[in-house]
Amino acid sequence: MEFLPWKIVEKDYEPEKNIYYETNFTLANGYMGLRGCLEEGFNKEMETYPGNYIAGVFDNFEGDYVEIVNCPDFISTNIWIGNSKLDMTQGRLWDYSRTLDMKAGTLTREFTWEDPEGNITHFYFQRFLSMDNVHLNCLRIRLTPVNHQLPMKLETVLDGDVFNRKQRDYPPIKKIIPNYHFNTVKVEGFGKNGAYLESCTKTTGITLAQYVWLSPINNMKVDLELKESKVIQTVIFEGEIEKEVGVDKYVATYTSRDAKTTELKALAGEEIVKAANNQYDILYNSHKLAWEKHWEIADIEIEGDTSSQQGIRFNIFNLIQANASWDAYVNLPAKLLSHTRYKGNAFWDTEMFMFPFYLFTNPQAARNLLMYRYNMLPAARENAKRRGLRGAMYPWMSAHDGSEQCDSWEYGDCEIHITADIAYALDQYVQTTKDIDFLENYATEIYIETARFWVERVAFNERLGKYTILAVKGPDEYCSIANNNMFTNYLAERNLELAIEAVEYLEQNSREKLIELKNKLNLEITEVEQWKKLAIIYIKIGIKAVSF
Repeated sequence: MEFLPWKIVEKDYEPEKNIYYETNFTLANGYMGLRGCLEEGFNKEMETYPGNYIAGVFDNFEGDYVEIVNCPDFISTNIWIGNSKLDMTQGRLWDYSRTLDMKAGTLTREFTWEDPEGNITHFYFQRFLSMDNVHLNCLRIRLTPVNHQLPMKLETVLDGDVFNRKQRDYPPIKKIIPNYHFNTVKVEGFGKNGAYLESCTKTTGITLAQYVWLSPINNMKVDLELKESKVIQTVIFEGEIEKEVGVDKYVATYTSRDAKTTELKALAGEEIVKAANNQYDILYNSHKLAWEKHWEIADIEIEGDTSSQQGIRFNIFNLIQANASWDAYVNLPAKLLSHTRYKGNAFWDTEMFMFPFYLFTNPQAARNLLMYRYNMLPAARENAKRRGLRGAMYPWMSAHDGSEQCDSWEYGDCEIHITADIAYALDQYVQTTKDIDFLENYATEIYIETARFWVERVAFNERLGKYTILAVKGPDEYCSIANNNMFTNYLAERNLELAIEAVEYLEQNSREKLIELKNKLNLEITEVEQWKKLAIIYIKIGIKAVSF
């Protein structure tokens, strides 16, 4: 792989690294993420991992647990040159490149292919998930005969018959076990070149409304086939040496997370009509301009080290494209929008590692990441209650409703530092932005409820004459469960201090809000005094490891 400041380029086709490139070439726009899979697919099913994920769209797969859902496939396209179906592992391939342009937010693939019968064709593919209009996805395909005049058939789909693959770490699963998450509600044609697919998740009841429109060069006829869960659009071009042919494909998506179910079809329909009228180049330029605005704010320039320059931009690129900055009900999946690993759940990584980037480049995005935690506060209360504790205990793994998604007690019950990690991020935001409205109306309530959790989670050791936090797992997950993990104790101490400071601030500056919170949370002044007592003791022992 060549080191370039703005691009990641696969210069030689390496099928043995297919999954690696599928992940690295993921495109997203905060709303949706699409893995960098080949349009024509890959002939070894265990060495490809097709995926298209929408932020916040989860469905059950094992009891109460959910996973981010692989949504209908709109990228798969079969191409025939005469009788030869495009397969880069067959025949001969040259002038190959696949390029992720991080500045423009596009994935482009270009190559010349000689099929097993000796027919040579030049191929060009480009895709983007619009950063200007997050409900819109675009694909361009171009074919140019080099030495033949054969008919060229292009068959592209919008396929609702998709599934997630069951995953397991130890031992790994060596075959595909599908988890199907969608029921198809409706499939119908739309105009001369379009179609509509409506799907609904099986248990969470999230509806997807999707329109597809195909625009062939020279207005060639589009044949439409509707199946139970799939739209198939086919165009046949007559080959002429050095004459370029192809299609532009547009897909518009809305979900019931965006609007009422009854409104989704009309909303998606409006978007697809606009896309078909504006056409690819105009849509691309608007998308590129949106990316330029992001880079004006977030770019970091490194002189004299192209490898590091590429690396830092790759990280920034993925942080930008994975974040639904406008949505206060989604967080950042552990693999962002590139994979179903960890079931698409959010962890402490958001608050402790990724949050500072958003805080200093997009404060509104940072605020909404914290508003997600506020909106999930009822579930955090329930999580504590299930363990016989007061207050709010945030889950180790969190999805669409904030319930605990970790199926291991070793992490879900013991890696409790996440509750204080969230309080820490709240404080970082308030200190940096001076957002007093947020402090008064959201952060303080979280501080109070999480402080209550720590009061009940500590244990007083009479022999030591000190409070301790027993049976925890610290940030190093590969270490065993321990007592008085330094990181956990120190942040728990800070969590208590933040609750005290917030209540004192309201006492001095917004008594009406304090009275409202006291009534809402049944807060007594004796609780605050208790926090002070515990916080002082934590200062003495909170950063020391104690063995028993």
